[in-house]
Amino acid sequence: MNRDSREHRRGTAAPGQGHGDVPRFPWLWSQGAVLLVPVLTLVALVGLAPVLAPLPRLAQLAIFTVIIVVAVLAFLTVQRHWGGTARLHRLAPVRAAWAAQHGWETAPNGAPDQDEVALALPRGWRADRAMLRLWREGPAGQSRIETWKLRAVPGSTRGTAYREVVSVPARTGPGRFAVTNRATIDPLLGPPAWVDGAREGWDAARTADDGHRQENSSGAVGGGAAGNPEEGYGAEAGARAAGASAESAPDWTRRVRDLVMAHQDTLLTVAVGAGRVVVCALDDPRPETAERRLALADAVAAAVGGEAEA
Repeated sequence: MNRDSREHRRGTAAPGQGHGDVPRFPWLWSQGAVLLVPVLTLVALVGLAPVLAPLPRLAQLAIFTVIIVVAVLAFLTVQRHWGGTARLHRLAPVRAAWAAQHGWETAPNGAPDQDEVALALPRGWRADRAMLRLWREGPAGQSRIETWKLRAVPGSTRGTAYREVVSVPARTGPGRFAVTNRATIDPLLGPPAWVDGAREGWDAARTADDGHRQENSSGAVGGGAAGNPEEGYGAEAGARAAGASAESAPDWTRRVRDLVMAHQDTLLTVAVGAGRVVVCALDDPRPETAERRLALADAVAAAVGGEAEA
């Protein structure tokens, strides 16, 4: 049995299991908990250095060695109980139970849809895996709830991160639009890479995969084009987003902006394009929050599709 099958089997649970024990910010807490041990270890080593100075060199080395060994064991313990993998294992039965109650299907972990990655992922990251995956087929196509496991691009000092993602089909037409609900000084947190750090962006150019996506917007989970997640990123795409005039953007962008700004949530970006509406949030994997994000995505899809047909 491969790793995805084992993880998928762990993600099943009997209907009715509660989810009151799911914290609002598990990914931020797990990152903080893992960083806490090295920080405290460094503080201890620096603080003890003058205190241990009068002792013989051998005694100092012995004490520092004990501190480092204890720190390593503490780090492994924290990682096991409060790290990202531990959080995923706790969230899997919660999400599966919610799916069973609401008519959704679970799916094994796998590669995320690359069109959605290019549409919504912030700069400096690559989407390693889509986890805790749920999907539901509707008249317009497939809706999805996923947790993306991100890894920093080579050369970055950042480690692993997670993003909560919901996506729904939409009649987007050519072009793409993205808006982040809050301003952030860190472009690695919110806006997609193609908006080049701006809080909002419209790119009127038709992307290479839009035609494929419009014809296959109801494809199976993970059925996106197997391309480079960085396609569409970089200076050229950012220049198109930054250089697009307000007159070039369709009327529905104002309605989408209003919907996103009225939505109460953690930091998130709503991206529209390639036949999808993707909500990419910094944290909060609770099922009730996913429901609210799905409602937001559906409202955006309705606004986009309604004006496209008008």
